[in-house]
Amino acid sequence: MSILKKNFIELKKNTKLVLLFLFILLMAQFLLQYKETIWPKTYMLIGSIAGLFLLTFSRLRNEKKIAFNAFLLIFIIGTLNAIILPVRQNLDENTHYYHALEVADGKIRNQTDEKNFLMISPDFLGITKLPSKPEYGNDINTNIYNEEFMKMESISSTYKDEWLKKSGFNNPAYLPSALGITIGRLFSNRVSIHYYMGRIFNVLFYALLAFFAIKISKRYKLALFVVATTPFAVWISSGFTYDNLYYGLVLLILAQFTNFFVAEGIIKLKKIALYMLTCFGLIFCKAPVILLAALPIFIPLKYYDKKNDKIYTVVATFLCFLCGFLWLINGKVFQVFTGTISASVSNSEGSENVLSYLLTHIEYTVTLFLRSFSDVIASIGYFLKNPQPFLMASETTGFINFIVFTVLIILSSMLVKISLPKVTVRLSLATFFVILVGTIFAITGDPRVFSLGDLRVPGVQGRYHFYLLAFLPLLLSPLINKLEFKKVDLISNRLETQITIFCMKAVYIIAFLNSCVAIYGYL
Repeated sequence: MSILKKNFIELKKNTKLVLLFLFILLMAQFLLQYKETIWPKTYMLIGSIAGLFLLTFSRLRNEKKIAFNAFLLIFIIGTLNAIILPVRQNLDENTHYYHALEVADGKIRNQTDEKNFLMISPDFLGITKLPSKPEYGNDINTNIYNEEFMKMESISSTYKDEWLKKSGFNNPAYLPSALGITIGRLFSNRVSIHYYMGRIFNVLFYALLAFFAIKISKRYKLALFVVATTPFAVWISSGFTYDNLYYGLVLLILAQFTNFFVAEGIIKLKKIALYMLTCFGLIFCKAPVILLAALPIFIPLKYYDKKNDKIYTVVATFLCFLCGFLWLINGKVFQVFTGTISASVSNSEGSENVLSYLLTHIEYTVTLFLRSFSDVIASIGYFLKNPQPFLMASETTGFINFIVFTVLIILSSMLVKISLPKVTVRLSLATFFVILVGTIFAITGDPRVFSLGDLRVPGVQGRYHFYLLAFLPLLLSPLINKLEFKKVDLISNRLETQITIFCMKAVYIIAFLNSCVAIYGYL
């Protein structure tokens, strides 16, 4: 049977979902109580095509295709989101765009700060000046309906010596978006083309990482699928960012970590080396989370192939941390040899001053952290309910998002077929606490969101705690098993398949719903 015929048959099987998608596309704007009725034909056409492609090429009735379905959903819906999302409206997007442009220009080292880059890159200056509702208070956002943006021609950057403030290496996390920019420039001289290509390659990279994570997982596939397709993860990965690398690496780490518990005596040095390499990648995007590299140390010896492998794990963990530390100080190393002071080094000195103050004012530090800890749960809930960056919330959509995510997490927890030793759970939770503390400390060094004297650290956003969401089904599984679902045969093979298919369909619907709401909300 030809591929075209198979896809047509699949689309025919999904007729009900096609009709539901059409209904969502037409009615989503009425979930926004603050918008007048509008019918953006171009966006609606793009949304229709994305929905049809998704339901044509996916295999929602085959649970064995769960990794492939995750890839398609993230890439197709992510591409739709990349086009819908107004220019500069992802989180810190203009800063990430500036770094991606430097990498696309072939610069191995960071050449200057963001302010000076406005003089170096006419493309960056042009993008920065475009209208934005949340940033400049304009009446409109910049998107495909903006003629100035769509007709803006790309001009090569000019790296004059008087504008340069060289520091450390450019972050390799920007390679996917830089590759998209480079390919976009080959096809067209329009800035809009390379801008959208940079976004699309970013979400494509995340889709690939999610695919491989789910593919290699032996006992945690559905949980990884649910977490990977969480709307805020797909939305944020659809713009210029390095969070896509963070989310993808966390998924790969969970896939490998849970595989360690499939049977006794299966952890070998090769697997540990691959795990540490994956954890090292976190230093490029969310440095405190590199502490996940320590988790294999907390696994009982019986799961290791040889006794020496546990010793090698400790050594490998230390090497991972050491390499991560060397990356963090590479800017200072260049400073020593060149004698120049970069913006990043100046910022690190400011961070050291804040850290010194916190260590010498214990009472203030304790109360600061207690308030910040209580803010974490609320922040995670906010991102689950409101995945689109800088979009005025739809209370109805937020309620649906939260309820659906809760149900999916519970269902995926029911299908987790491994359990962690108690000592591993306790020490893992302790590690998460240290990561949380480290994240808060890191944010205190950012003068944009924290100043000494503040009562809390407001910049610790829910998206930073993606690793907690990824571990959640694994931690909840023993609690759900205590409810004795097994006695009613809830995890029979047949019902396991039905639950998996239900979860895949639910994720598809909720992802498309959020994109359709954004179609109208961002205009």
